Formats: sequence, C-alpha cells, structure tokens
Amino acid sequence: MSPRRVVLLVALGAIALTLSYPPFPLPILSFFAITPAVLLIRQAMTDANPTGAAFRWGWWYGLASNALVLYWLVVALWHFTPFSALGYLATIAIIGLLTGVIFWFVVRMRLSAPTVPLWVSLPVAWTALEWLIGHLGDVRFPWLGLGTSLADAPVLVQWADIAGARGVTLWLAWCNVAIVEAAVDVRRASYVVRRLAPVMVTVLMALGYGVWRMNTLPIRDVGVVGMVQPDEKFSEKWNPAHGDSAMNALFSLSRSLMARAPRPQLLVWPEAAVPGFFVDHPQWDAAISAFVRENRIPLLTGGLNAELAGPTARVYDIFNAAFFYDSTGDRTRYPIYAKHYLVPVTERVPFVPVRVFRAIPGLRNWSG
Repeated sequence: MSPRRVVLLVALGAIALTLSYPPFPLPILSFFAITPAVLLIRQAMTDANPTGAAFRWGWWYGLASNALVLYWLVVALWHFTPFSALGYLATIAIIGLLTGVIFWFVVRMRLSAPTVPLWVSLPVAWTALEWLIGHLGDVRFPWLGLGTSLADAPVLVQWADIAGARGVTLWLAWCNVAIVEAAVDVRRASYVVRRLAPVMVTVLMALGYGVWRMNTLPIRDVGVVGMVQPDEKFSEKWNPAHGDSAMNALFSLSRSLMARAPRPQLLVWPEAAVPGFFVDHPQWDAAISAFVRENRIPLLTGGLNAELAGPTARVYDIFNAAFFYDSTGDRTRYPIYAKHYLVPVTERVPFVPVRVFRAIPGLRNWSG
C-alpha cells in the first residue's frame, strides 16, 4: 500500500475515533470508528513484510488517534506545569506502541491460523488492548474504551449491565470488522446484505433491550443535591492572599443556592475547594461548621489535609482530602478521606516510585 494511503487511513482513523467520543453527539460513528484500523490490518496482510508493516502502521495509528483523543491532557494540565506536555507525549507514544503490538498480533494470528477469521481475532485483540490501557500504571485510562463511546446513546448501551463496557467494546469492534468485510465484498449485492444482516440484528436486539430496560427500570428521587463550582483562576485559587476571597465565594454561592427551590438536602463543594490547610486556617473550619449548622444541611467538600507524621517533630503528611460535615456542623465523627490515586504529572512524578523520589535530598515532602 502506498504511503499516501497509509497516512490517509491513519488520519481518518484518528478523526473518526475522536469524534465517536463525547462531547461529540455522533454515536453512529462508534460502528465505523475503527474501520480504518481494519483496513490497515487487511492491507498489511498483502505486504511483502506483513508483520513489520502491521506493527509500523499500528504504531502510527495508535499515536495519531490517541494524540487527538487525549488532547485534553495538555489543555487541562498545562496550568499546573508545562511538564504535562512531556507526560502527554510519553502517554501517546506508549499507547501507540501497544497498538502496534496488537496490529502485529492480529496479522501474525491470521498468518499462523488462517481458519480464525478477522471478525474473531481483531475484536478480541482490541478488547484486550483496552483492558491493558486501563491497567497500564501511570498512563492507565480505563474510561476511554470503545464501549464508552456510546455514552451519548443510552438506549443502545443498556445491555452493558449484562456484559459490561468491555462486552460493548467487543460488540462494536465486531461490527466494525463486519461492516468493512461487507463493504469490500466484490460479489453480488445480496452477499453484502447477507453479511450486514447480523450487524443489523444485533443493533435491533440492543435497541429492543434498551427500550425495555429504560421503561421497566424503577427510578425514584432520593434527594436534591446542590453543587457549587466557583469560577476561580488557578493563579488566584492558590494565591495565599486570595484565600479568604475564595472561601467567601463558596459561602456566597452556597447561600444563593439554598435560597432557591427546591432546597438542597446536601451541598457538595469541588475537589480542593478549601484553598489551604485547616491547621493554618482554623477560622475556615469554624466558618464552614457555623454555615452548615445555621442552614441545617450536610456538606461534602474537597480540601487539603495535613496530619502530624510523628508524636514529636512537627513534620506533616499532606493529602488531597475530602471532609464531611453533618447537619450539626460536626466533622470530627467522620473519617477524612485521603485521595488514593494521585494524578500523574500534577500530583506526583509519573513512572518513579515514591520511595525513590523521596530519597532525593530536598524532596522529602513531595508525593513522588
């Protein structure tokens, strides 16, 4: 296959896979999102070096598609540190490498076991790739599977309560292969219809189950939750001189929310809403307690927590935490949640074990 055609298929694959995910309301694309990958694998089979071509094209396909799918990594994390660009590049390079391995495996399977059809080997391999990406240490993304691309078509994805997101991925990958094989069939139109019929049957089955499930699933209101999200710039939020203003904004927005109907039964402030430590600002803790007690409403809020590491030295363990205040304003009766999985690049250095990082002089208090 000519290099121009490879570039075209890689580009189309990257665009199609990106547009199949929210926020783009194009669920129909999920059934065509990886058809360029299917075509690349089919073409690799005819190359003079099929496994080598499959790996090369798979790497470029994985690199380009994840470069677009994960664009938000740099956009969202740049204000934390410009090093997020390095984390982004490392992430798409690693996932691209794994995609190349999957392409190589599928072609190798087709060569060594030609009786195993592509509509079996590729969906299984693609689902395995998604599972691997979801468990890949510091660059794991368990929510970016092909199955989750149908999140904006809830009626089609209801059967995930039976097969899970990976089951939906397996189905969609199979649909993509079946559509390609039907489209490239050079025989009569009746053969194309015959090959597409199983796809249509499974889509109708998914729709039927979805309609039944959504109409019969009992749904009831359990309460009203009020969520507060101040519009604070990152540079303002963590400016010590701006801390009291940030807290005032939280209280002001919460009061206006409490004045509306229906009245919330629980208030939720976002992650790290409190812009400092209570050990340094006990007045904030007291103000939150007073506000909650006055309005008789429980509050769940994110914040920073510092706990003494030892009984003598004033050395603190620092956590990204969550605090719960009951309707009496008391939070001492409830455990403080400490975030277990820290975000690579922004909350810790990726790929480096914490104990190794903390052994570096001057970096003892870093999360690693």
